[in-house]
Amino acid sequence: MRKIMVFGTALCLGGAAHAQSTTNCNTFGSTVRCTTTPDVGWQNQQNLNQAAANFGAAIAARRERKRQERALAETAAAQAATQAAAAAAETARQAAITAAENADTAVQLPTPSEEPVLLACKVEGYAVSLALYEKHNRVDETIDGISKSRVATFSTAAVTWLSPLVRSSLSRLDGSYTIDRNIPEVEAKSFFGTCAVSTARKF
Repeated sequence: MRKIMVFGTALCLGGAAHAQSTTNCNTFGSTVRCTTTPDVGWQNQQNLNQAAANFGAAIAARRERKRQERALAETAAAQAATQAAAAAAETARQAAITAAENADTAVQLPTPSEEPVLLACKVEGYAVSLALYEKHNRVDETIDGISKSRVATFSTAAVTWLSPLVRSSLSRLDGSYTIDRNIPEVEAKSFFGTCAVSTARKF
């Protein structure tokens, strides 16, 4: 048996480094058997390369995680700001309504000598009673059992009057009744209904 020492070189993937190895060959008659042992230094380099790759991947993963955390934090902050703005707007809205209600100091005045035109109205499920005094430019409205006298404008087409809360209009043609919000700080909205004359006198 003869022992043959062969020193070889193997290329690493990418051609960035060379792997040194030692090949030992033994002859058994006409048979040659060889074993190759990689160089320890090359294996260490491979380990370092893998460690560097793992380290880079960990850094990239950490950056991505931080990016996602920032995105979530920004989304949460935006939602909180939106909710705070909505809450502030609702607070301002309620304050405006309360101020308008407090400013409505109208009361029911003594009944004048003029015979009124009485109307029974329905506005989106609410019952409203009206008493019209055209000669006195006055309308008495009763809502939820509370009556208040308002200064009214009478024309051939409609009767209109104002309160700190709403502007009301009653058609003299078909009895349609429209109530519009009269508060600048509150979004505009209209309520619609109809009125029927409940007395023999027409208007």
